[in-house]
Amino acid sequence: MFENGEYVKNINCGITPFDITISDKRKGYVSRNYFVGENPFMKEYFRSCIVYNYQLYLYLQPFIPKLTEEQIRKKEYYKQNSNKEISRSSNWYNTHKDEIKEKPSWRSLNPERAKENDKIYYTTNRDRILAYAAIRREEHRDESREYFRNHYAENKKEICLSRRKNRQEIYNSWVNRPPFNGVCFKCGKKVNYDCEDDMPEFHHTKPENKTGTLYNIIVNLNSPDEVIWKEINDGGVVLLCSKCHKLETIAQQSVPENIKNKIIEMYESGKMIKDISDSVGYERHTISKVIKSVYPEANLKYSLPPNKIEEAKTMYNDGIGICEIAKKFNVNRKTMGAILNK
Repeated sequence: MFENGEYVKNINCGITPFDITISDKRKGYVSRNYFVGENPFMKEYFRSCIVYNYQLYLYLQPFIPKLTEEQIRKKEYYKQNSNKEISRSSNWYNTHKDEIKEKPSWRSLNPERAKENDKIYYTTNRDRILAYAAIRREEHRDESREYFRNHYAENKKEICLSRRKNRQEIYNSWVNRPPFNGVCFKCGKKVNYDCEDDMPEFHHTKPENKTGTLYNIIVNLNSPDEVIWKEINDGGVVLLCSKCHKLETIAQQSVPENIKNKIIEMYESGKMIKDISDSVGYERHTISKVIKSVYPEANLKYSLPPNKIEEAKTMYNDGIGICEIAKKFNVNRKTMGAILNK
């Protein structure tokens, strides 16, 4: 027999059962009270330690279970009547379910400790939890979709209001930041997203550097601050009220006659709307209005001039595939199919 306090290296897992304390110096954790002779997990753990020659030090305490005759009798009874005992326990729980639920749970009495325990459990089992969640999503994909559809249909008004409030808060956070400070750059009026009369609107004083509307970049795309500040600095963005922004847009859209002629010439030569906008320095919707004034039937949605559309249709009638035509005109297959009405 081993005496109390004796240290043994690389113990054989087939020894007489002992109540042990394992101190793994390599990993720095302690596992207590394992029944070596009966626990298959511990047998496997010891076997791997012996194979890889881990230096385990086991603090052994002799422990020989001494069961009374009553304990032995109960153990045999539960072994023979396990199904009956499980059924009896289940019936008792169903009978006293309401009483149990009325009692406060440990989690409700110790919310901070419960939160800390959950955090520790998640960090230590993160990969296993994520793998299990992925399997569950795949197995119950249709049920989940049906649940969320029903949930949205039942709570559509509340969900839309919540999403709108979140968008307003995100947008207002940028409206009230320096250098804007929630004040119109032209008239000096205080503007806020909650004001229906004078909505805050961002205006690009350098439209040639504009990559998109700032509302879309901030709210819909949820871009990082670096991207938003780059758009603000490159586009010379200022904050205007809706009235001043309308006047600025009208002034910006007044295109001189020589620029109009240049836009039409570039469009007829096969230039895209984006290339024309970069060349003349006007916004794309302004370029589109100029082109529509001369070619009212032009479908500018697909960014192809009339001569290119006619060429694409001719190629399709000659038997060339849509994918090959789309590749030639640098558009995707779906867009080319819409142009060809196929």
